[in-house]
Amino acid sequence: MDSDFNVPGFPERCRFHVTKLHHFFRMAHGTDPWSRFMQPQISMSLGSYGMLCNTVEEVGPQALEWLRKYTKIPVWTVGPLLPPAFLKKLSSSVQSSNHKQHSGKLHGISLEMCVEWLDLQPPTGFDFRGEFRAEWLPEGFEERVKKSKQGLLVRNWAPQLEILSHKSTGAFLSHCGWNSVMKSLSQGVPLIGWAMAGEQAFNSKMLVEEMGVSVELTRGLQNIVGKEVKEVIILAMSKTQKGEEMKQNAAKIRKQIRASVMEEGEAKGSSIKVLDDFVRSIVSRRQEQSVC
Repeated sequence: MDSDFNVPGFPERCRFHVTKLHHFFRMAHGTDPWSRFMQPQISMSLGSYGMLCNTVEEVGPQALEWLRKYTKIPVWTVGPLLPPAFLKKLSSSVQSSNHKQHSGKLHGISLEMCVEWLDLQPPTGFDFRGEFRAEWLPEGFEERVKKSKQGLLVRNWAPQLEILSHKSTGAFLSHCGWNSVMKSLSQGVPLIGWAMAGEQAFNSKMLVEEMGVSVELTRGLQNIVGKEVKEVIILAMSKTQKGEEMKQNAAKIRKQIRASVMEEGEAKGSSIKVLDDFVRSIVSRRQEQSVC
């Protein structure tokens, strides 16, 4: 049985693999709890007046074209939903003293300590000759990396945007949730995909095949990773053709994202224009309803 399949509405070249489907998808039969939950959600979404998407028009034009063609309702790209300070700075490093905690999560490390450690690392560099030794984990691991300054163990939430905006960050190992994707690309950082659930495997596929800014490590929790970790890190961060292409593509998208929120006099970025159009559309619709 062929485990690759095509989704109606997508070009034939966009083949999906069964492992890209979440467990709930694979087990769905129409009357299971997951199906009963999702069916009205999808139905109500398709029956809505329009959709707001946390993305930028220039970043995924093909995907947006497919979405509009399928839903036949307006789709407004009002992203990125990120703090303005991380989109206006030309520098790739954000000073910790200028920004407050904005994630709403309790961080497991102070921003100052995190940036202090990042400042000790060379820009996008790492030691290819470094070898893994079994005794590093788990006993005494934290003490050793802290003393050697080769790593930083964070048990809770970390200040993600500040880390991604730092000049020493060369790649982002991510579950490919869209918020994290937008954060990474807004700072021009390539990704290493490890999709876990939901739509993450589809995001990972697009990042690898359509946008050229990511390399996939594995999918889900059921897969065991080993030497592949080193291989994909070298691929993403080295000066190979693939690594350089990923960096260039990510840098291009970074410019597109930042240009989308630009507003200088009469000149406005695409996301600003879209937001204006959304407001006009809602006001017009409300006026029509009040007349009726």
